Amino acid sequence: MVSDNPQHPVVSVVMPTYNHAAFIGEAIQSVLAQTYGDFELIVVDNYSADDTESIVRGFNDPRIEYIKFSNNGVIAASRNVALKTARGEFIAFLDSDDTWTPDKIETQLEYLRANPNVALVCGSLVTRRDDEPFSTAGELSGDVISGFSYNWLLDRNFVFCSSVMVRREILDRVGLFDENPEMVSSEDWDLWLRIARGHRVTRIPKDFGSYRVHGSNVSGGAGKMRPIECALRKHLEKRWIALSRLNRSMAYFSFGLGWLYIDQAPGDARRMFKDALKFAEGSPKISWLALLAIPLSFFPPVCRFIKCGSIDRFVKRMVDLHESADDSEE
Repeated sequence: MVSDNPQHPVVSVVMPTYNHAAFIGEAIQSVLAQTYGDFELIVVDNYSADDTESIVRGFNDPRIEYIKFSNNGVIAASRNVALKTARGEFIAFLDSDDTWTPDKIETQLEYLRANPNVALVCGSLVTRRDDEPFSTAGELSGDVISGFSYNWLLDRNFVFCSSVMVRREILDRVGLFDENPEMVSSEDWDLWLRIARGHRVTRIPKDFGSYRVHGSNVSGGAGKMRPIECALRKHLEKRWIALSRLNRSMAYFSFGLGWLYIDQAPGDARRMFKDALKFAEGSPKISWLALLAIPLSFFPPVCRFIKCGSIDRFVKRMVDLHESADDSEE
């Protein structure tokens, strides 16, 4: 279905990009291949130095709008430019190195129309490395998660940006992405939290696409806690959470990132486990997991073996860990 009125598409797809000529063609093709076609695709290019522009323009589809915008390293600014241009009643996000399944828009649109009390719907992504799927990015239970999820989101971000569809009226109500440079890589989580404070969020246990892991979007975990803490302190300053709640969230995320990096960057992992201990007052589960993980981190081969088996699944169930989709500079 293509829009009968292209000036008023039902869905606006937001795609920021920077130097992703190797990936953006596949990303755009996954949008154009949707079973529901009443959408616009807004590509905001941070003045790429590669062939990104020629690839985008090569599609020659009237539903694609191409904007050049210098975001100074703040991907939130690119997304906000697209949102200010967007005309759709519903907004979906897709990073230019990710892809969607063909039924992504149709499935989520049907769900939101059938559930007018739900503000945002999301799902899982299959993580790809070297063009091969190897795991799901979201490893929560197979049940539908639906409701007021603010407190749960404070400890675990189960909302992956490229899997989201949200009502435009909700963004008009809670505001757009925070463009604070200190929050880069956590600005999407901050927005999901602001939505979840007063609106229902649903996670459907279904893969809606793929998240690609590659050299320009993989970074060490040690610096990832600063944007998380920045987002939490914003919520603390607004008196949406107490200091004790901030500390609990920091403990959960510190341990979670430490566990993800324990076999890749054991030194970073140990620092994050120690941070988890520092913040874990009142969270004995995190404390004893961190105490066990610190000595384990000195044996990366053992860690790799553990992370391939049932112990890894047990640890992740204990704290509902998942692989964090890191925003590369786009």
